[in-house]
Amino acid sequence: MNLCVGELQVMSEVLHYTGHSDPQLRGNAALVIGRFVRAVLGEGRGSWDNWMASLHPGSMFDYV
Repeated sequence: MNLCVGELQVMSEVLHYTGHSDPQLRGNAALVIGRFVRAVLGEGRGSWDNWMASLHPGSMFDYV
């Protein structure tokens, strides 16, 4: 799985909606974030670090 900068930007923009005045928008943002975290932990076998390592095997980098 390869992520480009645009995809990383889109996920970070979802975080901006968690403080929105519209409760439906806040709820949907929370659902998207929750599903993302659940998918990451599923693919990483319960470990965020395993998932990050699978994106860039053999390299050390800072988390965004």
